Amino acid sequence: MTSLRLCLGAGLISATATAQPYPQWEPGFGGEIALMASYDERMDESTPQTPKPPPSAPRHPKDTARSPKDDNKKSKTKVIPFGMLTYTFAQGDQQLYFGTSRSDLALGRFHAELGYVRQLNDGSRVSFGYVPGLLSKEVDRDPFAGKGIKSKTDSTVEAVRLKYKQILGSALSLELAAGKQQIEDEQSGQQLDDTATQAALIREGDILFSQLSYLKPLGQNQRLRTALSYSRLDAQGDAVASHNYGAESSLVHQFQRASLALTLKYRFSDYDSIHPVYQQRRKDQRWGGFLAYEYREPFGWKRWSLVTLAGYNDTQSNIQFYDEQRLLISAGARYTL
Repeated sequence: MTSLRLCLGAGLISATATAQPYPQWEPGFGGEIALMASYDERMDESTPQTPKPPPSAPRHPKDTARSPKDDNKKSKTKVIPFGMLTYTFAQGDQQLYFGTSRSDLALGRFHAELGYVRQLNDGSRVSFGYVPGLLSKEVDRDPFAGKGIKSKTDSTVEAVRLKYKQILGSALSLELAAGKQQIEDEQSGQQLDDTATQAALIREGDILFSQLSYLKPLGQNQRLRTALSYSRLDAQGDAVASHNYGAESSLVHQFQRASLALTLKYRFSDYDSIHPVYQQRRKDQRWGGFLAYEYREPFGWKRWSLVTLAGYNDTQSNIQFYDEQRLLISAGARYTL
């Protein structure tokens, strides 16, 4: 906590002159709706050759006893609706909202949120939100199940979120969140027939997240956003509980009728205890990039925008079982209410 306060204090001194106050909202109802078609491709190493690893299961971090990579390549397409509904009070400086914001989509964050935001006289914004876990992520019920018997389930995160943008009128912003990760019908390690191992692999647990970001104008039409983050997954299983340290940088360019945002991310995850299957403490590194493009009023259509999103993540672990590459491409249209 002390180091966070020092960072805030040092940053405020250099950032105050660069912040631009937010414009007031128009009172009443507003928002936007979007329909996106997406393609999601994942290649991982998480398919053992046998339903139950034998006593001589691979222990070395880069063991090659895996099914072929082509067998571990999975892809799917789907159509996803996104949107944001807002209500602004008569003064124009307070707003209720529900949905997924443009800024979250541009950074590759996909979740629905219900909340309240207020603009302060110093040009900053403070918001309090609740993420009800409406948008789920598909995961394996038991990642260690053998090929042919592996099945999918849903993972959701329910959380509360505080955002303080342009702190005291500066270019610094702070985000804090706390919540719970839940996995429907969690069965991690059920194929291993060992209760101690199963307990160490339970992925459900509490999540804490914090991020400090800095927004720097690079000219009339460009902005650079850099951020440092720390998160804690206090999972019930010690082998999957982790401390996570991240850094990201986003470059946003505004054209006359379009905007382009490129985000590069890095995250290091350090896990709490020895993995019961691979007999070593897991450490992951994830590199990623995310590109968002929006073209406003195509063909002269008022209130319409065309949107394209593309993202790629590459996770490298000292335990090859957790190596993963993931590609996401989506395109669609947005209508402003």
